[in-house]
Amino acid sequence: MSQNQMMQKLARYRLPLAFVTIVIILLINFFILHKKPFSPLHEGIGYIGGIIAFLGVLLRSWAAGIINKNKKLTTTGPYSLFHHPLYIGSLLIAVGFVILLNSIYLWLILIFFMFFVYMPKIQAEEKKLKILFGEQWDCFVRQTGVFFPKQFKISRLWCKWSFKHWVHHTEYNAWIAVSIAFTVIHYWAVS
Repeated sequence: MSQNQMMQKLARYRLPLAFVTIVIILLINFFILHKKPFSPLHEGIGYIGGIIAFLGVLLRSWAAGIINKNKKLTTTGPYSLFHHPLYIGSLLIAVGFVILLNSIYLWLILIFFMFFVYMPKIQAEEKKLKILFGEQWDCFVRQTGVFFPKQFKISRLWCKWSFKHWVHHTEYNAWIAVSIAFTVIHYWAVS
């Protein structure tokens, strides 16, 4: 298997891989190291992690409610700030939980996933978008940032949000997963 094929497989299975890896680390932390995570209700750092993760879910929901994948280049709402707000939202969720769980191993895994899974996925997606949208994509890239906004225009933030789009993109799964994770971490921390 070539390096490119391996990167494609990692990108395709990124969510199950991330989930399994995090569960393994949590089990090691709990059963071997006897280390509990911070609780968002009892520790200052937990509040920070919880807020960052919550902001990530909000950003993903905002983006998922307006995007028409591969049909029309979306340039309003969070797309007026970032090339890929869905990925930024996922990154915020991950950073929030890593802060909340306070594990150096999770930081290392997050860095690994960023460089070896998400960055190749973003690069491949950008090539595809360049082919689909041509000059419109080039103009969009000049005006927006990958991870940080290049410009901020309040008028561009306003957009029509659609619950139907949000459901179509199954964004409710992020809300369910984050809610379950917050609940488990809270009860784990206070037990």
